[in-house]
Amino acid sequence: MKYIGRRKCYCDIKDDPYLGSGTIFEAAVKKYGRHNFEKEILAVCATEEECCKLEEEIIRSLCAVRSREYYNIAPGGKSRPDGFIMTK
Repeated sequence: MKYIGRRKCYCDIKDDPYLGSGTIFEAAVKKYGRHNFEKEILAVCATEEECCKLEEEIIRSLCAVRSREYYNIAPGGKSRPDGFIMTK
C-alpha cells in the first residue's frame, strides 16, 4: 500500500527520517515495522501553498482516498499540517 503526504524539512531530504503522519499509515508502520516501508520524493515545492495544491492534485488524480491501495483518508492540502516534501 502507499501513502501520499507532505513534509516541511530543514535537513537534507535524503536524511529526513519522516515517512508520514496519517492515522492509518502510522498504525501500519507500527504494525509492520518501519523497515517494511520506503519513501519516494515526488516533488519539492517552493511554498506551502504550492505544496498543498500539489498534494491535493496527486491524491485526487490517484483517487487515493477511495482506493484500497492507499492509506490516505483525507484529500490533503490544508487538512494536514504544513510541509514541503511529498512522500509516497
